[in-house]
Amino acid sequence: MAKWLSTISKDIPLHLSRYFPNYKVQDIPPTPKETLYKAREEAQKYLDYVYLGNV
Repeated sequence: MAKWLSTISKDIPLHLSRYFPNYKVQDIPPTPKETLYKAREEAQKYLDYVYLGNV
């Protein structure tokens, strides 16, 4: 997705949020922090503004 977005503009911000179990979907574990860090690292190869949420 980051590679595709960069073809439009490297200045498009990308926000990556961590999943947490809540309400009716509690049987799936939260997204590991390491997964978000790896996704940010990959996205930063293409975009200038990559942000993490809920880490």
